Amino acid sequence: MNYRSIAELNDTVVRWTAALPSDIELVVGVPRSGLLVANLLSMYLNLPMTDVDGLVSGRVLRAGARYKGESGSTLLSRPRNVLVVDDSVSYGGQMGRVRREIADADLPHRIDYAAVYITPEARDERLVDHFCEVVARPRVFEWNLMHNQSLLARSCISIEGVLCPLDSAFESAGEEASSSGLDGVEPLWIPDHPVGWLLSTQSEASRPRTEDWLASHGVDYTRLVMRGEHEGWSERAGEKDVWFKAEIYESSGADILIDGSLEVCCKVASLLGKPAYCTTTREMVRPGMSPKEGRRLRSPLAWSAVQTYHRIIRIPRLAAKRVVSRTRRYLSGGVGNSSGPTEPKAELADVEE
Repeated sequence: MNYRSIAELNDTVVRWTAALPSDIELVVGVPRSGLLVANLLSMYLNLPMTDVDGLVSGRVLRAGARYKGESGSTLLSRPRNVLVVDDSVSYGGQMGRVRREIADADLPHRIDYAAVYITPEARDERLVDHFCEVVARPRVFEWNLMHNQSLLARSCISIEGVLCPLDSAFESAGEEASSSGLDGVEPLWIPDHPVGWLLSTQSEASRPRTEDWLASHGVDYTRLVMRGEHEGWSERAGEKDVWFKAEIYESSGADILIDGSLEVCCKVASLLGKPAYCTTTREMVRPGMSPKEGRRLRSPLAWSAVQTYHRIIRIPRLAAKRVVSRTRRYLSGGVGNSSGPTEPKAELADVEE
């Protein structure tokens, strides 16, 4: 999965300024994500900006004190060189609608269309006049990751640390807790779309009150997986949550794990060779990243080598160890563990705003 953070977007925009036409007089952002790019460009290039509606109606946003050029209603009183920009173009649906809207307005300006990131297909079809980087699908960006319908449907999301605080009533409420919900526990985030798998480290006995809490806040999901009463997820003390989340993430076929702990994300990513997103640090974690040292494998060749190692050697070896461990528990009369629900694999699609 190709991921770009806001920090990377900023660095890319700075690099992009040198390649854009030098005669741009106005930057126009395509709502909503394109406004982020337009704002950055307008500041770095010291140019006025507006949105698409503003361009059509002749309205320009008020510039700051550092801008000494022409602005306001007089700026668009004569033909200008305009750059209409979005954060990304994938299939071209949003940019196509913007082009038609501006064309219908019959404006006198010279208008170029641009996007920071485009797919190879968008490049080949020349859907924009200017772009900075080609990013193939599947891809996701920090600024819309938590609102991407397709991604959320293919995600394992931890309740504790993502939907609610770690030190919430989920940790302290006993079995006598209200069956109508967990009073006083306010959500940190409510998903806009249904989530594929919600993971809770609480016992199976906590399922009713957890379901009540989710329902009271309108959280829609396909499966709720509790860690369970038993402690058989791992023989390694202190890592039960890591192994529980890793096993469900792997067996479900999900595309990503979203968790609030950077340490958990780093360990799960290393175990499975799959990405995990930390909501606390807003980082996409890949194998090779240390929660203490913050090291990342930036080289595509190094990342490819890590993926090969995990798929060919580590994952099969871990699977074999789990089979042996469960067999021993079964023979000794212990209770086996469910490997979690499995849903058919679906291709992750981009969602443009």
